[in-house]
Amino acid sequence: IGGRVVDESGGTLPGVTVTLSGEGVPGLPSVITSESGIYRFPALPAGLYAVEFALEGFGTTKYDAIRVSVGQTLD
Repeated sequence: IGGRVVDESGGTLPGVTVTLSGEGVPGLPSVITSESGIYRFPALPAGLYAVEFALEGFGTTKYDAIRVSVGQTLD
């Protein structure tokens, strides 16, 4: 699971905390978006996941029920 975080106007958002939860990962791993807003959670096992995006001064957004299949890459 990976992608690029942008604001409503399409501008990239660096420094966003992206947190992953799901049956295939222990705990709540998180990454910080790069200067170009990119984040990635590589090599996840198949299963259902949720991804939450948080940045001070902005609202928090969460996407639930993201299904990852064997060999699939999701952006």
